[in-house]
Amino acid sequence: MEEKHVLRELPDAQTLDDFPSALACGELTFNLKYCFDPGQKGDGIGVVIPKNLAAHARSDMFDWLVPGLLLEKIIVLLKGLPKSIRRNLVPIPQAAEKIKGHLVPYQSNLFRQLEDAIHQEFNLTVQPSMWNTDNLPKHLQMRYELTGDAQVETSRNRAILHADHGEYQLENKELVDLRHQYEKQDVSPQDFASLPERWPIHDGKGSLVGFGYPGLQSKSSGSVSLVIFTDVEKCRAATKEGLLVLYRSHFMKNLTPFKKDFGLPRSHWGLYEGVASHEEMNSQIFNYILTEIFGCREGIIPSDREFAAVLARVKAEGVYVLGQELLGQIIRLLQERRASLDVIASLEGQSRGKSNFGVTPEECAALRKEVGLFFPENFLETMDKSKLANIPRYLKGMVIRFERCIHDPAKDKKKMQEVQPFIDLLRQGQEKAALSPAAKAGLGEFQSMIEEFKISIFAQELKTVFPISAKRLEKKWQEIRLQLR
Repeated sequence: MEEKHVLRELPDAQTLDDFPSALACGELTFNLKYCFDPGQKGDGIGVVIPKNLAAHARSDMFDWLVPGLLLEKIIVLLKGLPKSIRRNLVPIPQAAEKIKGHLVPYQSNLFRQLEDAIHQEFNLTVQPSMWNTDNLPKHLQMRYELTGDAQVETSRNRAILHADHGEYQLENKELVDLRHQYEKQDVSPQDFASLPERWPIHDGKGSLVGFGYPGLQSKSSGSVSLVIFTDVEKCRAATKEGLLVLYRSHFMKNLTPFKKDFGLPRSHWGLYEGVASHEEMNSQIFNYILTEIFGCREGIIPSDREFAAVLARVKAEGVYVLGQELLGQIIRLLQERRASLDVIASLEGQSRGKSNFGVTPEECAALRKEVGLFFPENFLETMDKSKLANIPRYLKGMVIRFERCIHDPAKDKKKMQEVQPFIDLLRQGQEKAALSPAAKAGLGEFQSMIEEFKISIFAQELKTVFPISAKRLEKKWQEIRLQLR
């Protein structure tokens, strides 16, 4: 059998345009695969993405699929809306046609555009939580094929784009030439003057296969080298350490004695008990203080002028003064932690054997665990100055709430009903596998908003640092949901 025996006629040009062979995703272009195999795993559209480019792909762009399937997808999505909305859109196919006319494919998030279009055309408000994507047919869900080594990873879950695929070695002539041109040992700030944020890396056919990121790498000898990385996260982590070495080299005589000044004596063991050993705690504190003083937490290479400005500022204000201020902040945080745990222990002791005390030993244990969530392993490595400054207030708010709960458990329970749904949403988001950087940042902001909401509910006298309400939390969660799709 030949192709002519299967085809009645060749598709016209418009039909071919509706089913393109590749899809542009920002500055990247990925090949597409088509398979007509209803009900089977491979049915529908597959996008082929090199593993080393997966993290750079704008995953929400794939919700648009291709023009030839967009209308069908809109119809299915409209049918999945709540009845209160759906009954105003009948007949659904005609409504879908009108809505499609408002859309600008691939320019922004599909679901956000759909919500705006429905509001413009029908004066209806569709909340992001109303979209039901779980029951989409397979051919209306993009299939991701990650290539780059002997094993091809395939999934319809976009989390695969942000998963750890192991060390992928990107080696070609263009990258080798870049490294030969730019990599250098024993660098100084003058070597930072003309560095871009990244270089595109192409294969022999001119296709983009990855990026090279300029970063700093400290050596055991105490020197720092300029290195081109192909993994942006590893580049940032190495650059942070490299910058610290460079900054410290300008203060070597002054910084060495500060290891003792920027630490806790052993007599303060009660402050960090259960968090880290004495040596580990002081190592965390010293690194945190230097990271904050020199502003290199993000791991981004500064320009030579920016580097000089940091040096001038630190010299003018004084390392010791800046360090003692930060150390005081850490001590206040650990003191508040200790005070909170002591109050919990006291209440736990009083509650034993008293059924009408107001709180139970189990609730005390749960609160102790809640305190511990603020102090994960190496907690100072993940906190900046502003975040650390707010935690003592959150701990005070927890204790105030618990002490009031003793006198009126029913009132506390009623108030907690306002907060708990948002805590559940946060956990739901945190349990997602392979979160994108944007999703992680959004969940971090959401967590801070929840803590401020708790203050507004349980300990108003402490005051919030920004306006907060259930409505603001709901709006923030809808933004995060789009990043978690």
